[in-house]
Amino acid sequence: VILMEILTHDPRVDLLRGHDLPFVMIGRCADQGNLSYVDLDIGAGVAQAIAHLYELGHRRIGLVTLAPVRADKEYAYTTWAVQGYEEACRRYGLPSLWHSSDSDASVEASVLAWLTQHPEVTALVTPQEAEASGHACLHGFNGPFPGGSGLPFVPAGPGRDPVWPRLTSPSGRS
Repeated sequence: VILMEILTHDPRVDLLRGHDLPFVMIGRCADQGNLSYVDLDIGAGVAQAIAHLYELGHRRIGLVTLAPVRADKEYAYTTWAVQGYEEACRRYGLPSLWHSSDSDASVEASVLAWLTQHPEVTALVTPQEAEASGHACLHGFNGPFPGGSGLPFVPAGPGRDPVWPRLTSPSGRS
């Protein structure tokens, strides 16, 4: 059995263990004891993106993500991303400015409304590709960004390039 879309506290793990069925997860839950899983460390990816933006001089870095809890389910991937963001903010003495959208469909309007309420944000990080498509809307957003050209946006995770503008990425590519 292959489990996907892992929850932070996933009841399927106990169910499969209780029936002595072999399984592997794509993702990880909070209790990882004697579990087989494949996952990327999204918390470390988000922290790396924050460190990169901090080194570029940003001090008001937002995190935009899907809501960690949706439909009474706490999604592990988003939970670990938010934890990585909050830990990096504490490490660098930055304010925690994260925003979550309830669904893929509401991303664009939600992000624009949030940025209007938080004009101090000078860069964004996101762990989800669904969020990246919503950030295309930022191309026309007129905020207080360096050069007035737009908001630097850094997707967290290995091998991911910024969507717009193509200014920077933690891997050193531009």
